Amino acid sequence: MKTAFYNFYPAKKFKKNKKNVQDIIHKSLESMVGKDLIVAFGRQTAKKWFIYKVKLTKPGRRLVKEIIKSRQRRLPIK
Repeated sequence: MKTAFYNFYPAKKFKKNKKNVQDIIHKSLESMVGKDLIVAFGRQTAKKWFIYKVKLTKPGRRLVKEIIKSRQRRLPIK
């Protein structure tokens, strides 16, 4: 699971700022869980979550479809 999110960042940037990238990804996942866009599976300690797997919820899938549709370009046909 982790490598799928880490591959989003260029390898050069990831190696240089590994801790920062990990923190950013973790905070983003926690934010999406708070908005009920994903469900996170993992283990919780007193201080933090160790997330192993994530799954999109129905509202999350709906939002992803809207984002993909908005990014698609229209053909320049007159």
